[in-house]
Amino acid sequence: MVEWSKMDGIGGQAPRGALWRQIVELCQQALIEELNHLKPKLTLFATSQDYRSEIEEVLSVSGYARSDLSLPKDGLSLGFSRSDGRLAVITRHPQGWPRTERDSLGSGLITNS
Repeated sequence: MVEWSKMDGIGGQAPRGALWRQIVELCQQALIEELNHLKPKLTLFATSQDYRSEIEEVLSVSGYARSDLSLPKDGLSLGFSRSDGRLAVITRHPQGWPRTERDSLGSGLITNS
């Protein structure tokens, strides 16, 4: 199963500045609820640096801690795990990536049960 969520989209635009400060806590709470309800094996956050700290806060509150997941050493990809085995990755948005890099990001992170 794949679940899609767009934390920061409003009318196709990413909010910035004062607008983002007005809605950030609501967006974070919605994401926390999705993680708790759906319990995904792997959550991938493809984002810009602009929202990284907010996503790290969500993961921390949701029981994730930094983890070495054998991700590309690109200075942008961060791995997280929980004690129950659930994983999360924060990485750059895939637009503009060579397809081989984009397709290999999740390889090996989830094994079939």
